[in-house]
Amino acid sequence: MACLLFAVLVLAISHNMVQEVAAAASPGSRAPSVLPSAARKFLAAHNQARAAVGVGPLKWSTQLVNAASLLARYQRNKMGCQFANLTDHKFGANQLWGSAAAVTPGMAVDTWVKEKSFYDYASNSCAPDHMCGVYKQVVWKNSSELGCAQATCKDQTSLTICFYNPPGNYCLPDAATLVTGTIICPIGDKKVKLCLKENNKTEEPSVFVELPLSTSEFTSSIDSSVLRIVLDPVPDSGITQRWQTYCNGQKVGFARRLVVGKEEKWVLETMQMVSSGAGFLLQKGSDAGSFKYLRGQFERIVGSDDSEAYHLVDPSYWFGQDLSVFFLQ
Repeated sequence: MACLLFAVLVLAISHNMVQEVAAAASPGSRAPSVLPSAARKFLAAHNQARAAVGVGPLKWSTQLVNAASLLARYQRNKMGCQFANLTDHKFGANQLWGSAAAVTPGMAVDTWVKEKSFYDYASNSCAPDHMCGVYKQVVWKNSSELGCAQATCKDQTSLTICFYNPPGNYCLPDAATLVTGTIICPIGDKKVKLCLKENNKTEEPSVFVELPLSTSEFTSSIDSSVLRIVLDPVPDSGITQRWQTYCNGQKVGFARRLVVGKEEKWVLETMQMVSSGAGFLLQKGSDAGSFKYLRGQFERIVGSDDSEAYHLVDPSYWFGQDLSVFFLQ
């Protein structure tokens, strides 16, 4: 997500600005043929900046307008126009906080575009000690849709929010830190297995763990869209290593390290050419099982000598899931 930018401005903006920009919103994703003035101004300012670097124009999205308007209203009504927390949001986003002057759509976008002077195209990076993330989102090549909203609070502060789809301004991890993760979910009473494997087809999994969750329990946990699994080792657990396991802060039982079994080996071999995806596998045979699976690239991050984490890499939000697994030592 794009970085947040603080701007101290003077404000005299209509309290109805949220409704004005959102007037374009209607069910579905298609924008109306005639856009309100604020929408046209947001689009014009963005597309002028994109044309300057040879990037195609954005289109107005009612889906993004609806999302931005709802969030702007919430921040106005409940949070005093403070910046919204967009850490886990599926869209790209820019925000601008203002005080004591009229914040027009053009002014908001111009403020973001000023970071252009700190951006190095050759390395796709910001100058040392400077930020340029909001500018990068404005001109991100793969972003094609835009929706914005503004809100004004009683103390005359204001908040501008623009959403972008597909999201931009993300940095893919170095390939050396990536591993292939497969979550194998047997249909029935068996427990879910987590397999983490270096991106080399000849290597055995570096991690193969049975989680203390059935497929239905795991599915229920993952429905929250944010799933944090923490494995805390059990001292003196014997030959089979065990971990006290937490899902989103709740104890769920003990995970244990296993050797890859016949069924799991079949799943991994079947999916050898799959880099990422989720679905269903049916094994042939009278005593064969069926499986659900989730497979993708995970970034391995070593936080310290006594912890490491694996985070699902999903820049386009295809999975719609923020999933991380933490191993404590």
